[in-house]
Amino acid sequence: MRVREFACVACVASIVSCSFVSAQPASPAVSDEARGKVWWAHVQYLADDSMKGRLTGSEEYLKAAAYVVDQFKSYGCSRRG
Repeated sequence: MRVREFACVACVASIVSCSFVSAQPASPAVSDEARGKVWWAHVQYLADDSMKGRLTGSEEYLKAAAYVVDQFKSYGCSRRG
């Protein structure tokens, strides 16, 4: 269980850090409180009971993975490989 919790937090942290790295310098300043609310919204979505623990290979796992991918894309992050 701890591994899943850590993985969830790591994904959210990656999403948030990517948003900071890709932020445009000309964008208006965002307060720490606003960034915290965005971060917490990601946590709430991924940890919601409707995700049923996001067991590997489950429909909820795939839904969570798609959510994370969409968030990375929305921040301008792309797969490099």
